[in-house]
Amino acid sequence: MRLWRSSVFGGGLTHLWHFILRGVESSVSAIQSRRDVLACFATDEPKKKTDPELFLPLSPAAFHLLVSLAREHKHGWAVRKEIERLTDGRIRMGTGTLYGLIKRLLRQELIAESEHRPPEIWDDERRRYYRLTELGHSVMLAEASRMERALAVAEEVRNRLVDGNTRTFSG
Repeated sequence: MRLWRSSVFGGGLTHLWHFILRGVESSVSAIQSRRDVLACFATDEPKKKTDPELFLPLSPAAFHLLVSLAREHKHGWAVRKEIERLTDGRIRMGTGTLYGLIKRLLRQELIAESEHRPPEIWDDERRRYYRLTELGHSVMLAEASRMERALAVAEEVRNRLVDGNTRTFSG
């Protein structure tokens, strides 16, 4: 069933289609105008995520990238080296993976480009420096907390197995 043909969207979206599922036909009577339909199905811009829990779980690479920026601003290659150091070489990112991840975290506003630069003698003008945002800091802490809870469950399971108790947790 076609409810509305929009001229509002110009060359973009030209039709708004809504298919009514069984049992919800009465909800159509609640829609009084085209403006109501537009308000139901379209927004001006996507809502920003501000709740750190909405970003979880993070990939190990994303978590370690945020951790690597927690103490100081770094350029991409320094981030890569710091992640390798933090993980004892267990996480090694190639250039494409690293800069793809940086681009995604910039878009999500978990990190931002930094204006802070070292003295010119130690700097290369082609480098971009990154910093952790307030939201990125909150997400990093929320992920660390999530990982601590997961670790507590894993330790409980291990302890039960070591003790020979294979009963379920509820019993």
